[in-house]
Amino acid sequence: MMTGTPLQNDLGELQNLLHFLLPAIFSKETFENVKDDDAEIAKLTARMKSLLGPFVLRRLKTEVKSQLTEKAHKSEFIPMAPEQQALYEAAVAAYRRQLSARAISADAGAAGIEKWCKSVGARKISHIFSHLRKIAQHPLLVRHHYDDARVEEIAALAHERQLFSGNATLKKVQAELAGYSDYALHVFCYNAGPEFDAYRLSSEHLWSSSKFRLLRTMLPKLKAAGSRPLIFSQWTSVLDVMEWLMSELQLPYVRLDGSTAVEERLATVDKFNGSEEVFAFLLSTRAGGQGLNLTGADTVILHDSDFNPQTDRQAEDRCHRLGQKKPVTVYRFITKGTVDKNIYNIAQRKLLLDAGVVDRIGPRGREWGGLGCEVVAGAPVHSSANFLRQCWDSSPMPREPCHSIHSFVQCKAFL
Repeated sequence: MMTGTPLQNDLGELQNLLHFLLPAIFSKETFENVKDDDAEIAKLTARMKSLLGPFVLRRLKTEVKSQLTEKAHKSEFIPMAPEQQALYEAAVAAYRRQLSARAISADAGAAGIEKWCKSVGARKISHIFSHLRKIAQHPLLVRHHYDDARVEEIAALAHERQLFSGNATLKKVQAELAGYSDYALHVFCYNAGPEFDAYRLSSEHLWSSSKFRLLRTMLPKLKAAGSRPLIFSQWTSVLDVMEWLMSELQLPYVRLDGSTAVEERLATVDKFNGSEEVFAFLLSTRAGGQGLNLTGADTVILHDSDFNPQTDRQAEDRCHRLGQKKPVTVYRFITKGTVDKNIYNIAQRKLLLDAGVVDRIGPRGREWGGLGCEVVAGAPVHSSANFLRQCWDSSPMPREPCHSIHSFVQCKAFL
């Protein structure tokens, strides 16, 4: 098996992969039966690590480190903008009220929390998390400027102008537009014609995001210094809003995401690498984070983090690779006091787990030293259940630092 991420989530996942590849050597044994015994888990982990050695062949950056330029990481923990914070707190309060009927007592144990999560349903949990995550990126990704009355006015005008198919009733048009975000409604009104000018948003709405406020300051400074950034986001909708930002700042850019045609991708990459006039490259992390050579840039901006830190590492390596002649700086944006910070903590724990289990093994059982990883010592455990309890419990949940393998195994990404 060839992979860049042998350990993505937890030890149980790695055990399953090994059993699938070598069932005669690695059993189906998991950590579920010993989840309350840290010593036993540590023993099994050490055994797995010793067994992995003869079967792992790795090419580490340490082997070509002398040929690479330096790379610096800077994590920017950004407080929310006032409008953003008000919207986020209102959303949390609304979800708290919705879930209060099913809420469990504050002193309930982990089993009770998990039982409550199951009663709410994975779909509802995912919707709550996704909504809060959108607000943490940019308030325009949800609908709040366009209230129901304005949406009905836009729908009536659109139905009158027959902007949708002839079979679309007014009710269907209203239902369609009601599901749009603020930015999507703004774009719809922008493209619909002059009759919709009154419903467009002003450029001032761009600055309702703390991350965009930072970009407004950072990008002109990078351009003045002769730097060129790669800006990554998990969300193509964030890239849509970011295109508006680049136009407002009058900064030339190119873009690549999953919808970019295959024949256009190479031409877009060549345009960026071959022309100093193109300042920035906007990329979706999944589509543009692997396989591309973008050494024309010397700065990476991770607008939002992935649950899998290896995905972000691969994104960084688009410009930090052989052929790069300048030092590379990686900026990671994290919105303080939001689920953004939870995702960041989860990713850091995965890096720490990866460093402890995989990074120091090599062929014939030989230990190799890795380049290390960016971790936060004593990072608090934020499970999905703990996060959801905050939706109705205004007091912060007590959390213990995760110092053991057991803590890592129990930590699950909130999906």
